[in-house]
Parts: sequence; structure tokens; C-alpha cells
Amino acid sequence: MGLEIDIQTLTWLMFGSLLVLLMAGLPLAFVTGGLACVFLFLLGDAQTLNIVPSRIFPLMTDYQLSAIPLFIFMASMLERAGIIRDMFDVIYKILGGLRGGLAAATILASTILAAMVGVIGAAVVTMG
Repeated sequence: MGLEIDIQTLTWLMFGSLLVLLMAGLPLAFVTGGLACVFLFLLGDAQTLNIVPSRIFPLMTDYQLSAIPLFIFMASMLERAGIIRDMFDVIYKILGGLRGGLAAATILASTILAAMVGVIGAAVVTMG
């Protein structure tokens, strides 16, 4: 079996290592996946690592994931055509006089863009 650590120490250890690795500049996907594998190996037995590929493969071969690049492409085309800028300007003219109007306009424009495109990641990439 693996190491026996109480939950509070384990929580501090995991979040601490997550913070240190993110501050070192490593990508979030690699940090979370790597930490999951490391702590699974340390706290479980080595045979539990066989679970990781069998759980990841069906998720990554899902045919619905093939639409994500097309949604990002659509958001990019909307941004290059100037539609996003016009939409943001209209929303900013409506909300600009309010306190925090710029933040509200950005959030509302991102929400509308995410509804148009279908993926929030595309809205984040487009809005910057």
C-alpha cells in the first residue's frame, strides 16, 4: 500500500505543490495531471496507475471534441471581421456610465460571445 497521511497534511501538500509548480510557469493541465499521478503513486499502490490511461482514453476519443477547434475558428473570424468590437462598443455605450461599467460590459460581451460560439474557451481567447 502507499503512505498514510492525514487529510489536512495531504491537502496542504497538494495545494502547496500546485501553487509552486504554477508559479514556476508550468501549464495548468500538466501540473494537475502530473500531481494526480504522483500522489496516486505515493498514496496508492503502483497498480492504481493502470487506471489513468483507461480513464483518459475514452474522454480524449470523444467525437464531440472535434467541434472545439471549429468554435475557436468561428470566434476568431468574428473578431477579425470586427463584429466582436462592434458588439463590445454597443454594450459599453449602454453600461459605460455605470460604476464598473467596463467590467460589466466585458462580462456581458463574453457571455453573448460564448452563447454565439458555444464554447467559453473561445470567448476567453477572443476577448483576451
